[in-house]
Amino acid sequence: MSLLRFDANSMPLSPGIRLLEASAGTGKTFALAHLVLRLLSEGSAPLTVEQLLVVTFTDAAAAELRDRIARRLQEALQLLEPGSDATPGDAPLAAWLEALGPNPPALLRGRLLLALEQLDRADITTIHGFCRRTLQRQALEAGLGPAVSLESEGRERRTELVHDYWSRQVLPLPAGLLAGLRQRHITPEQLTALLGSLDGDPALALDPLPPELSSEAPLAPQLEALWPALWQGFHQEWLDRSADLEDDLSAAARELKSLGIAAKPYRLKPKPDKLERVQAWLDDRPDPSAAPSYQEVLSQSDLLGYFHPGSFCKVAALAHGDGVSLPQRPLLEAIAALVDGPAELALLHFAHWGRAELARRRERSGQMGFGQLLEALDPGPDPGGSESALLAAVAQRYRAALIDEFQDTDPIQWRILQRAFTGADSPHLLVMVGDPKQAIYRFRGGELATYRQAAAAASTSYGLTENRRSSEALVAGLNALMRPGLVRSGLDVPAVEAKARKGELMLAAGETPLQALPVEASQLESRVAAWCQALLERRLVLRQGKDERVLQPGDLCLLVGRHSQAESLRAALEQRQLPSRLVSRGDVFETVGATALQRLLDALASPGDPGRQRLLAASALLGWSAEELRSSPPERWDQLAADLSQWAQQLPRLGLTGVLAELLAADGLAQLSLRGRALADLQQAAELVQEQMHSQGLGAVAAADWLRNLRLQEERDPPDAHLCRSDAAQSAIAVVTVHRSKGLEYPVVVCPYLWKAPAPARAGAQRLGRRWLPPGSAEPRLDLHLNPYWGPGRAAAAQDYEAQLQEAERLAYVACTRAQHLLVLAWPGAENAEAGNPLSPWLEQPDLPELHTIDPTQLPPPGRHWSPDPERGALQLGPTPNRPLDSRWGRASYSAWAHAEAALPPQAQDEGRDSDALAASDDSDAAATPAASALWPALGPLAHFPRGAGPGDALHRMLEQLDFTQLAEDPQASQPLLLQELERAGLEADLLEPLLEGLVQLVRSPLGGELGGCRLMDLASGSWLSELNFDLPLAHVASDRLVRSSGLAAAFEQHPGGRFGADYGRQLRGLQVASRGFLTGSIDLVFQWQQRWWVADWKSNWLGRKGSQGQVEACGPADYQQPAMAELMVRSHYPLQAHLYLVALHRYLHWRLPGYDPAEHLGGYAYVFLRGVPGPLANPEAGVPGVLVDTPPLERLLALDALLREGQP
Repeated sequence: MSLLRFDANSMPLSPGIRLLEASAGTGKTFALAHLVLRLLSEGSAPLTVEQLLVVTFTDAAAAELRDRIARRLQEALQLLEPGSDATPGDAPLAAWLEALGPNPPALLRGRLLLALEQLDRADITTIHGFCRRTLQRQALEAGLGPAVSLESEGRERRTELVHDYWSRQVLPLPAGLLAGLRQRHITPEQLTALLGSLDGDPALALDPLPPELSSEAPLAPQLEALWPALWQGFHQEWLDRSADLEDDLSAAARELKSLGIAAKPYRLKPKPDKLERVQAWLDDRPDPSAAPSYQEVLSQSDLLGYFHPGSFCKVAALAHGDGVSLPQRPLLEAIAALVDGPAELALLHFAHWGRAELARRRERSGQMGFGQLLEALDPGPDPGGSESALLAAVAQRYRAALIDEFQDTDPIQWRILQRAFTGADSPHLLVMVGDPKQAIYRFRGGELATYRQAAAAASTSYGLTENRRSSEALVAGLNALMRPGLVRSGLDVPAVEAKARKGELMLAAGETPLQALPVEASQLESRVAAWCQALLERRLVLRQGKDERVLQPGDLCLLVGRHSQAESLRAALEQRQLPSRLVSRGDVFETVGATALQRLLDALASPGDPGRQRLLAASALLGWSAEELRSSPPERWDQLAADLSQWAQQLPRLGLTGVLAELLAADGLAQLSLRGRALADLQQAAELVQEQMHSQGLGAVAAADWLRNLRLQEERDPPDAHLCRSDAAQSAIAVVTVHRSKGLEYPVVVCPYLWKAPAPARAGAQRLGRRWLPPGSAEPRLDLHLNPYWGPGRAAAAQDYEAQLQEAERLAYVACTRAQHLLVLAWPGAENAEAGNPLSPWLEQPDLPELHTIDPTQLPPPGRHWSPDPERGALQLGPTPNRPLDSRWGRASYSAWAHAEAALPPQAQDEGRDSDALAASDDSDAAATPAASALWPALGPLAHFPRGAGPGDALHRMLEQLDFTQLAEDPQASQPLLLQELERAGLEADLLEPLLEGLVQLVRSPLGGELGGCRLMDLASGSWLSELNFDLPLAHVASDRLVRSSGLAAAFEQHPGGRFGADYGRQLRGLQVASRGFLTGSIDLVFQWQQRWWVADWKSNWLGRKGSQGQVEACGPADYQQPAMAELMVRSHYPLQAHLYLVALHRYLHWRLPGYDPAEHLGGYAYVFLRGVPGPLANPEAGVPGVLVDTPPLERLLALDALLREGQP
């Protein structure tokens, strides 16, 4: 395919398909940004940002591309500014400005300014982001709800699905059949990986199931029924054909020898020993025709090896390729069916069932996976298929689509783009930007064949040939090195021109920047480390204009293919005291340190939970051994629980990193530092979580949930702040996987492993499933045959191996093009390099003067260590603050105000949530006169529900998640949620039945008072909101003003009315309140009833009575009459809390409710004491036990609002 030279201003923008092929480092992001500028500014009807689609590979790349486009528009706007003396920063921009002429169109600047302002609305996204936005916009056509919920816990869902399949469909198999499957490496872990491959590559098809096997029926009975038939087939063929088998195998061995091919393990002269062993095994069976167990069959090594058709084909294929003729074919095929059949059928059944079941479970949950986003828009492989309403809407919305990284496009993605943006009369411009030489994501479904198919459809193809990454000398070396091209991939490597302006590395005279390092496999890593030390000790100068500096470790990068290689290199570097850092997937939240942090947060959230205590004890933080976990006395566990409880209380004051310091102390830090990067990862993860705790106001429970949800997210592109900085020195050698290095560049790059080649498939390997394209098929398929040497398994394995070799070439291209100034290739020599390696065609060229060979004898010996240059310059002090910190400014809450003398739990202090455990003791005297009532039993359903902060929080979490109407109509549907929260709180499952009864009673109870017959189950959908968190500014008007208890009291005293007036106001004067900053809190429930909005708060306070022996005698509606609740309200300062919540609701409605009038729309509050609600009740207006309803005077609320806003002197 010939490529035209790309010119950023001359490529036509008329409808059609354009291909822009961009070699590494040639500035494709710059080209895309300039094309966007042209699309938004040129022609009689320039595009708006809403008519433009820009798709790239990752979220990070999309963010970078959006930023580059914004900067390009800003540069253009500066040039168009009237009277501007700005000059274009590059030639394409200068040519664009010149083409506008001396008098640019008057509207152009306004159009570009509008485009810049609206750029956040532009669809600059990933392919999955594009699909999701399309489905959201066209939800009706897609048959979806208006909110397309993207699955965030796909890995967990797949693991759960595999667990269900294994326990319900595999474990019921007979013991021998189950053991045989395990012997063939069929395990839950393998099935999970297999399902992940299918889920991540929706274009993959599966072989059809045989007629006797259905994915809709359980595996166990079907496979158990098939096994005797497989045995009978083998047994009959053995009886009919085994006598001649050894003679035929020997004849085939003699033929192979005549062709010069070793036929081992087959013998030139027939020997009956192997036949006799199998026959003796059959004869020893009481009934040879009765099927033995699968496990017993697999114990016959001759059937697995010598007589298996795969073993024969492996040898004979050296002479006959795919045309091998099997001796006694029916018998050998029957042996393969017996040995491999059950495992292959189980895999195929699981693959079909798992894919369908995964879709069903997502549909039930209202969620979609990344693969389903593509499938929802896929028009299908038939180009003449029916019209897609979704893609018609896409075609109508966009006028131009620019697709970056097109070489990584899979078949479904191309079908979507092709159907939406191409066609005989299509008015669209489709620009595909990519580099087939960098197609390295085959494991994600990206296919070079798809790129070639799309490239063939392009009307014009252009090439970017100006390299803006590497020095002129290195570009010359790379052009010469890659002159043969990528031979296996059938790709040319066009020569590029050096246009980089990144300085010069001052090498010795006659030394070229393309170098080969002679190595031996046994000392590869030590040789590479020695060369790194030698290079740094040379103190080479890197010159940039007038500036120059000495080469530092941070300028070096070692590229690897696997993490095991990275660890080997880092160990060799460490022996020479060379600092290194691993740059890989890099997500600190996937490390051991983050796992330990999760254990700590879980334990702080529930200090008394024994399970969480044990997980923390076994984690890297405490490091208890298995013996310690087993034999530690109860006193040690009690001490751990006490410590955790104390740290939970101190968390708001110390912060998470402070609690870690208390937990680890000196010994713990020393032990953790011995675990490699765990200490640094733990510190980094803790800082990030602490930042979220501060910014979002999270306590231990919420922080633990935040961290857990983040770690369970799939396809997450971690931001730079989340990339591991573990044990990274100020300047350290980067060790990077080639996949991770794409898009990166370094002054010096070393490639130690490119002389290695992918290993071919082998029988018995644990890797299951190969992606391949069967002959005559239009769709890629997942091959599940176990033996890679014969039949379809051989064809798939051969195709897969060839694809690996081709991708190894492309990985080598990516690796070699990361260098700016110096590239070093480790090379053991042509005779020692692995067959199929990508370097041989390049390094074995007869004439390559640009390659400099390093003399290994000049490298430093193993005993010599590298030492960095000492820091230079005088020590200086940093700036000091010029004013003292305002210690009065901070976060306040009702709990902090009302219980200043108490040690508050983290949630009460940090999230503003009150805890019923903070209320004054509510145990009634055992001798008190019982409240007589014939209406209700003495003990309500929740009378024996545990008391305290933990159980109270559990009730709050349940009520936050429950659907009140559904709970009333179908109580059993809520059981899973209640069980989950009971388990989370460490409470017994036996509490479920009375708990469910109590909650049903709650939602069926009228609230009474001014709310009359209003019941929670009557609230209309959309008329209530659980857990409304708020942060209200306190006294922000002036720094000398505070919110004080005297001001709170005055609001009650000056505006009497309601249930709690001037008398309660006088009690408020006893509080110690003097705050400025923010008031934080969380309202349990906000709801609308008859046009007014109300606050409800759940209380689990216990107002029952106990007998002389401490037994509970009464706790029910009779104990929660209005006077008792009012007394408790005053004692716990709940009226203050209720008024603060109403002020927060008032401000919320003012911001969110059009035409809001507090006199018309603001109601009051209902405090619901969960243990005392009675259920259905007549005449609720007179008051309902367990519910205290009040409507405070509006003037009081407005006075409190003004006080919180302005403070008082």
